Amino acid sequence: MGGLEGLGLVGLFIGSFLASTIVPFSSDVLFIGILATGISPVACLIVATIGNWFGGITSYAVGHIGKWEWIEKWLDHKLFFPLIHLFNVNNI
Repeated sequence: MGGLEGLGLVGLFIGSFLASTIVPFSSDVLFIGILATGISPVACLIVATIGNWFGGITSYAVGHIGKWEWIEKWLDHKLFFPLIHLFNVNNI
């Protein structure tokens, strides 16, 4: 995440957005780094919340437009299909 701290609240938004998608990192360290620069904690909380929310919506949308044919083709169906039946996903 190096460099996002220098962008201030914009960097916090980008980091929070990416952390709530498929990018594997936590925005907590970035959040603390931004707070350490003296920016308002309330502003940081609001920006991080909005970034996380948009990232979650984006991840949901990507999953929603996915097709079973793509999942069967690109993922190991022997691993995922037992989970589908376990969580009764077929009824959705």
